[in-house]
Amino acid sequence: MNSVLRFFALATVGVLVLPTLILGYIGLNASQFADWEFAGLTSDSFLGAIRSPQFVPALLSSLSRGVIVCVMSLAIGLVFTVAYLWGAKWTRRMIGGALVILFACPPTSYCLHLLYIARACGLGGGSLLVILGQLQYAVPLSTILLVAGLGRGASSEYEAALVLGAPWPIAFFRFLVLKRLVFVMAAASTALYLSVDDLTSCVYLRGANGAIALTEYIWRQMQTDVTPVIAWESIGLTLVCLVLFVPVMRLVRKENA
Repeated sequence: MNSVLRFFALATVGVLVLPTLILGYIGLNASQFADWEFAGLTSDSFLGAIRSPQFVPALLSSLSRGVIVCVMSLAIGLVFTVAYLWGAKWTRRMIGGALVILFACPPTSYCLHLLYIARACGLGGGSLLVILGQLQYAVPLSTILLVAGLGRGASSEYEAALVLGAPWPIAFFRFLVLKRLVFVMAAASTALYLSVDDLTSCVYLRGANGAIALTEYIWRQMQTDVTPVIAWESIGLTLVCLVLFVPVMRLVRKENA
């Protein structure tokens, strides 16, 4: 039974990783096209991706928006966590219901709702709308991680500090956030990852005024074909997201230790 499960796990991982390996082969192949015929190794495609006049600005735009989404998601998530864990029963139900609605609503539908409201107010698309669209799924996931992590362990010390008269923000930060920092880092990492990897909000809500994101930049180029340069741009996005996801992998390793 264990050998069957091991084979299934390895096969699944192989299938999921295969597209990235294919992109790596295309990017390293000296052929000018996405060709299976190997023409030797080259770094020209990698240099072409880095030197593209839009690649670095698009990457910086994605990261800057991601940092904003990360900070806002973490702040909102921490407030929701305190209210959910130690608030009244109706408060827990209200927050839980709001998170379920946000999480269940498809991003496309949510973006269309935002765009409709913005146009009704005489506004066009822009980076602010993109950030709001990304918060729709970053806030619920960050809050779930924070509730799962901060809701167990060290809560007795937090409640004791409140009884002794300590302000709740100081007690919350000292006895919960610092002692369960791996969950806080995982929540922040998840929000940043979701923002950088987002395409739906960028396409629907960016408009003519917002800076183009790296995902949208790659997506627009892929409308015609996948070239070695685009392959390297996609690999670059994959590596950035992998680095952002390191805290989550540390959390998984710690919980399974």
